Amino acid sequence: MTIKYKVGRANLGGEEKAFPKVVPGKTVTDEQFRKQVARRAARGMADVMAVLTAQREVLLEQLLDEQSVHVPGIGYFTLSVKGELDESERLVTESARLKVNYRAERDLMGDVNADKRFEFVGE
Repeated sequence: MTIKYKVGRANLGGEEKAFPKVVPGKTVTDEQFRKQVARRAARGMADVMAVLTAQREVLLEQLLDEQSVHVPGIGYFTLSVKGELDESERLVTESARLKVNYRAERDLMGDVNADKRFEFVGE
């Protein structure tokens, strides 16, 4: 598959840098995703929906229990906090936000990079 890219620009430390930036395609809807999974797994839509819903619920529960989560074949999910500390180095909870971090599994990244081709589409 060919990956389309364009040139992105950013000002880093007073110096403009150019970098390749993937041109995103359309977002796959949840229904399209479920249908594709159901077709490949030879399962019904209800089964796929139940598994995906359960997977999300378990992921959320484990993250909120301060656990990192490894989904085989997909990757690792962890929780982090973004916020400011007050003068006594306590979190200012009113402005704090939790963030879900994702790191792709090595095999998935290998598959993504196995047959890469790029097409320049402009700036």
